[in-house]
Amino acid sequence: MTSMTFLRRQRGFTLTEAVLVFAFVGFLMAAIWAAATHTRARLNISDTAATAMEIANTVRAIYGMHIMAAPPTDIEGQIAAGLFPAYAIPNVGTHVVNAWNGEILLHFHRTTDTNGNSITRGFTIEFTLPDVAPDASRAICTDMMVALRGNRGDYTGTHSGFMPADVLPLEPTQDGGPFFSYINRGGEWINATALAPTALFTVGRQRCDGFAFYFRV
Repeated sequence: MTSMTFLRRQRGFTLTEAVLVFAFVGFLMAAIWAAATHTRARLNISDTAATAMEIANTVRAIYGMHIMAAPPTDIEGQIAAGLFPAYAIPNVGTHVVNAWNGEILLHFHRTTDTNGNSITRGFTIEFTLPDVAPDASRAICTDMMVALRGNRGDYTGTHSGFMPADVLPLEPTQDGGPFFSYINRGGEWINATALAPTALFTVGRQRCDGFAFYFRV
């Protein structure tokens, strides 16, 4: 009896048992991978919102009290001026990278005041999504519009791309989040400030090529 029990113990797994074990391990690994991917995606959103605010606060600290000073318009000049956080600048130092390996671009809104002086009224921080699949790009843009929503949904003027086309009052000056939030929906910039998340993408598998935030200085 003892030798029979020993033989049974030594026989190893049957094919069915091995399949069940591998299936369970595969299911467990898939669940861990899905959880890790979701966590990484959420971190990318929160980190990007924080990066946008860090850039905005840096620009406002430099140009908020000097609206007549002309800021650099080329990326190399903006990097040299310290307008971007160091962690977003690769070693080559000629472009700024976001969490999805796209670019972070800074565009200044320059207009003329009543005295004919050229002044900086605001700026837009743009994030591109060049290599993201359509489904993932829509999710990213939707999450970013929730994470960093513009606070001027009551604005009734027009927009030119990702900037307001009409003059915004200089007072009160801005000290918080963006005035406007935009998405690049299939190559067309859409003011998403007052849109519900479910209204951002209305046609089939529309792609989101990027998003942007307009700040007052």
